[in-house]
Amino acid sequence: MTDTLTSSTPERIRQAAEFFTQWTILNPGGGNTPVEPGQRYILKNRTNRRFLRYKEQNFGINLGFTDDAEPSTEAKVVHWQFRNRTGTPIRYDEPVAVRCRDGYLHYGHRTFGINLDWSDTPVYQWRLLGGKAGNRVSTRDWVTIWNMHTDTGEPLIHFDREIGGNIGWPSSKTLLQQGLDWAKEAVQKAVVEYLKTQAGSSGS
Repeated sequence: MTDTLTSSTPERIRQAAEFFTQWTILNPGGGNTPVEPGQRYILKNRTNRRFLRYKEQNFGINLGFTDDAEPSTEAKVVHWQFRNRTGTPIRYDEPVAVRCRDGYLHYGHRTFGINLDWSDTPVYQWRLLGGKAGNRVSTRDWVTIWNMHTDTGEPLIHFDREIGGNIGWPSSKTLLQQGLDWAKEAVQKAVVEYLKTQAGSSGS
């Protein structure tokens, strides 16, 4: 991408939004079911085809990807929970807390790695996007995991790092160099509005 998204066509906004739709929530029992609050799931990335899990790091937050996506590996990384305030099945665009193993994730500054930190209590700072706002999220849907650490926020994405786990935000330097002018609020709002209109799609 050589020009900024703010001066782009709706097609380029669509392409950017679909790039951020990198995650599928998998049920350890298999199948396509509503995502229920408090139930543990597997989280798989579309870009590298690996599972995100709790993983001790020398620097940064203790998150990282598995080395493979074999069924035996999948069975060991049922780490993820999504909670809302109502206790009902999770819906697109509602505030949710995201838990990995025994801690809830929230935005927090770090010297190395992605700016995420742990909380012992739920932090309703996240939204799942990629389906029509208000519809139920299902396992195997492809979703965007969006963190509202600003008024508009940013999505969690796969991001190659030299230090820490390979996750990040679109504001990371290398993505800016690729022309995703994420610093402009108009870009963020356009992507969010696009994601809220989608019907959801199955993952694998």
